[in-house]
Amino acid sequence: MGRLGDLLADIEWHLVWRWRVPWPLIAILACAAILAAWLLMPAPAPRRPVIASLAVSVEGSGTVLVNGSSVPLLTREAPFTVALEAVPDRRWVFSRWLVNGSAVGGNPLTLTVGGNTTVVAVFEPVRLCKLRIVGPEGLGFLLNGTPHTAPFEGEYPCGSVLAVLVKYDIGAGELYEIALNESLTWDLDACRLVVEGNETAVVYINGTEYPGFEGYVRRGSVLFLNGSDIPLSESHVWALVGWEVDGEPVYGRSFWLKVERDTHARPVYKLAKREWPPIVGEVLTPNGTVEVLVVPGAPYMLPIFPFSGEYEYLGNGTFRIVADPYALVYIALPKGWEEVRIEVLKYERFDPRFHEADFEIVLSNDEVYLAKGFGLLPGAERYEIAFRFDPEVGPKSYQGECGGAYCSPCWTGPSKKTDPGIEVGWLRVSMFNAEVVFQVKVVP
Repeated sequence: MGRLGDLLADIEWHLVWRWRVPWPLIAILACAAILAAWLLMPAPAPRRPVIASLAVSVEGSGTVLVNGSSVPLLTREAPFTVALEAVPDRRWVFSRWLVNGSAVGGNPLTLTVGGNTTVVAVFEPVRLCKLRIVGPEGLGFLLNGTPHTAPFEGEYPCGSVLAVLVKYDIGAGELYEIALNESLTWDLDACRLVVEGNETAVVYINGTEYPGFEGYVRRGSVLFLNGSDIPLSESHVWALVGWEVDGEPVYGRSFWLKVERDTHARPVYKLAKREWPPIVGEVLTPNGTVEVLVVPGAPYMLPIFPFSGEYEYLGNGTFRIVADPYALVYIALPKGWEEVRIEVLKYERFDPRFHEADFEIVLSNDEVYLAKGFGLLPGAERYEIAFRFDPEVGPKSYQGECGGAYCSPCWTGPSKKTDPGIEVGWLRVSMFNAEVVFQVKVVP
């Protein structure tokens, strides 16, 4: 141990063996000596702080926020923590961080700085795709929740998925998703619909009342159009009998419309009576004429096809019926007839494509309604129809014939919908878009 060891051994010899100092006292003296030595030692020099710098730069086009502020150089006592956020400029996108040259992901990024550090935010240009939205001018839509109107053009990062909600004027809006992988043109695929009407002549579209309508609907929409009569006086109304759609007639006061293009619909009204009273006419017999009742069938017609015509007795067993466009008339033939002959003197068709004139005999009207006869076909100047019926045998004895090739067998029923008050053996004349003049001869 050298001289220090010799010194310690000499001290031990004097204390223990020469002066006979007890061991506890020796321990106390040792501690006191150590404490005195520590107190007499000079104070250590203070620790110098470590100062670190954070240098932030940008590659490309964008901004870096350091703890929410744009600070390119930050010097502080290390270690310290910062929050970095890369904000790309328009048409640029953040790619990565380079921290002391090493690539790091994540944005925002929390970074602990222990020494001088460099951070580079790398931005790359965005590949943009152009979106053009076309459609009827002024049609509204939402693009990712932002309202726009057609036509519209904008640029978005390629690969974006855009949500388009088209705001049609009828029905719920249609939501579409557009995957913009390349520049494209997208059609709103809407059609302009105009339905004429006013406060008096209201129209109904899918059950909703409109005083006329003009707006946009999705192409391919199927809409239910309906309307109502217009009161005129105590005795007459303007009856809604059909529609004109893009110049083409549609018969019936209601119908389903499939909108495939821009469409214009106009309701068609005809002057009609509120009530259609029966009249008295005559039929020819071998012994002269017999009075018969002419009963309009307005109460028995479907509401979609309202009675809108004329009926009159011209004399000499001759009747005139006009359907403009719908008419139904019953002639109460004398009971017990065995043969009826009908000579059609005039058959004028108002619409060469849609017309009808059917002559039928009522065969049943109790629990089931049934009538059979013949319908007139265009091409003949005169028509002759004959019916034979044995009243004692009943409907099974019915026979009918129509002269020439310009008649077609027809029937109404069998149907559980009966016509109250109408009797078996009556003549039923059902017409559509036509005028007929005919003479009736009966063999009792």
